[in-house]
Amino acid sequence: MSVANPALKPPPYCETALKEWAGVCCTLASGRQSILLRKGGIAEPAGRFTPSRPWFWLCPTSLHQGQQGLIEDPTLVPPPSPDTSTSGVLVGVAGVRWISNLEELLELTDLHVWTEETVRKRFDYKRPGTWLMLVRAHVGTLAQGITQPPEFAGCSSWVTLPAPLTTDGLRPVLNDHDFQRLLDRLGPFPSDPTRPTTADPSDEPRF
Repeated sequence: MSVANPALKPPPYCETALKEWAGVCCTLASGRQSILLRKGGIAEPAGRFTPSRPWFWLCPTSLHQGQQGLIEDPTLVPPPSPDTSTSGVLVGVAGVRWISNLEELLELTDLHVWTEETVRKRFDYKRPGTWLMLVRAHVGTLAQGITQPPEFAGCSSWVTLPAPLTTDGLRPVLNDHDFQRLLDRLGPFPSDPTRPTTADPSDEPRF
């Protein structure tokens, strides 16, 4: 059985957001997808992504989405409002590990909506490998959003919201049984998800 943290409990408030393609945000919110594959953008420190936050809101973006593509038609996904920075979807990180084997990554096609071209490009970018993050999405009956400041633009992954948003009333999208099945398939993860499995100790993220 995989070892991770399925019993995630959201903090009362969260002020961190992760910029992700709008189509992926939609599938996370629906329960169709519960993984994220991340590398580094040109605005990241040293050009590398660091999975260093245990909880964060999803910040929908269309940057690069059309250039590389999703398996499902992204035109069917409601585009993010240009004035809104969050989708109202909060995710908790249940486990993180570095994947250095492309074949292992390609075996996960049923768990996400990226095209194979997108997965290969993300894996090969700068150096072989990518972060796999198993996340549990939480949604509420009322959507939350804030005005998006100019500094949110660009190729950076993490943004800090001007003010924390409450997580009151949020519930996990997947039930415990379905989420545990994902843990069992994708693991093993370290017992402490804040210390992810990594092939390169110099890249080990710190929450």
